[in-house]
Amino acid sequence: MRRIQAEDAAVIASPPNLIWRAITDFSAYPQWWPSSVKIVVRRNSPELVGSQVQLKPFGGRAFVCEVQSIRNGAELRLQYSGVYRGTGVWTIAAGEENCRVTYRVDFEIVYPLMKLLSYIIPIPRLHSNLMRQVFAGLAGYLAQNKK
Repeated sequence: MRRIQAEDAAVIASPPNLIWRAITDFSAYPQWWPSSVKIVVRRNSPELVGSQVQLKPFGGRAFVCEVQSIRNGAELRLQYSGVYRGTGVWTIAAGEENCRVTYRVDFEIVYPLMKLLSYIIPIPRLHSNLMRQVFAGLAGYLAQNKK
């Protein structure tokens, strides 16, 4: 079993309710996620739990994230399936003027070729590089869409 764990965070100058709205509005993801990741909303549930988003990184294999649980507008827990199996968790910690937004993954690589390549390719570092772009996109999106 090849397990990947990574945790990335950014401080974003926006109130927690707007950040929460952005990370739970899956149809808006293409507006702030890097264009190198193709995003397809497979199911969008009004109560969030059960919503599914398919992500396909450029040059990679598609995988699905399904919302497993939410907690008070501060935590969104996702279940990965496809090439990866495990969890991803968004958390929002409010500060006085800014919020710390964290995304943590803990998953197993299921796809055999990707599992083999993971011994050569630094997947956690690649994931962290992508998440820096995601956080920058989120901050820009929130700055443009303050409501």
